Amino acid sequence: MVNLDMVGRPRGGKVYVDGAGTAKGLRELVEALGGRAPRLPLRIAFGGGDGYGPSDHTSFFARGVPVLFLFTGPHADYHRPSDTADKIDAGGLAAVARLAYRAAREAAERDGRLEVVRAAAPPPRERGERSYGTYLGAIPDFAERAEPGVALTGVRPGSPAERAGLGEGDVLLRLGTTKVLSLQDLAFALRSHRPGDEVELEWAHGAERRTAKVKLEERR
Repeated sequence: MVNLDMVGRPRGGKVYVDGAGTAKGLRELVEALGGRAPRLPLRIAFGGGDGYGPSDHTSFFARGVPVLFLFTGPHADYHRPSDTADKIDAGGLAAVARLAYRAAREAAERDGRLEVVRAAAPPPRERGERSYGTYLGAIPDFAERAEPGVALTGVRPGSPAERAGLGEGDVLLRLGTTKVLSLQDLAFALRSHRPGDEVELEWAHGAERRTAKVKLEERR
């Protein structure tokens, strides 16, 4: 199953590919497809590999179908009236569509099915747990990362993150008492608070460590 979700505005030609660990050899196959002539003008950044995630591919993987999730990342206009058609990167969108086409055609024409790699389902949400949590306004980089922390590709204008001084290239390390080692830690930390809570942020700005207090807002 090849899922495209928010693929119209790649930054620097980057496309995130999740689910590459859901079948044997799938990651290597995607890399090869991107480099096949004519080479696609894309930088493939692999994200989560287990096949579970916040989009339509999850239910397919839960039934034993290998998946790929193509995504070009969030941006400051997400779910806002300012997300207008003139901001679409037509060439980048076309390149992502070609990668999706190559992957789907390769799967359809190969001898035999891709061999699925099973993964445990994520734990169910506890009753009363908030799905999205509070709003910080940091825009994360969804690529794989060996070091702890969540790297940022930017912040939303007027957001708590912007007021705190966070910006593109910074690495978020702590929100309140929660150490942010991964995107999952950041999601947990935001769900653990309510709008209006004041928390301390810690982040890396190059070699410098910075802290600031912010008041979290309601997610709209």
